[in-house]
Amino acid sequence: MEPLDAPHSQREMGEAWAKFVIERWVGALEKYDIGGGIPGDLERSFRAQVEVDGNGDLQRIELAYLYYGLFVDMGVGRGTKNGDQRDNSDSRKLMGKVRGNARQAKPWLTKTTPGQLFKLGDLLQIDAADRAGRIVMQTLPRELNIDL
Repeated sequence: MEPLDAPHSQREMGEAWAKFVIERWVGALEKYDIGGGIPGDLERSFRAQVEVDGNGDLQRIELAYLYYGLFVDMGVGRGTKNGDQRDNSDSRKLMGKVRGNARQAKPWLTKTTPGQLFKLGDLLQIDAADRAGRIVMQTLPRELNIDL
């Protein structure tokens, strides 16, 4: 993301951040070779919505994707419950065969999103400091007269 050189609206900042997160998700899908039911289904489902209040202050950023993306992230579904992934992996290693199915977690979401949330916090912190600095600069007198 670009640094905040000039004053940006919080809406612009939120939209840029959401776009950045979705780009990271797409990269994670490629990294973990996740295609989904119909190839590209999960990727095409990515959506972002940014909401601001009447003053232009960021209120909410909503990121959406198909629900089954969570199951892929956890490695569950089709008979594999959460916690069974390790049993399946151990079974394959020890016996050389697949017990049940060969599902494994592909953390495209849980490895990507928390770091991006911290980045959003940093951006909002910088924006708040920038706004506070502008308010102080606008309230200071433009002239300083010193009587001697």
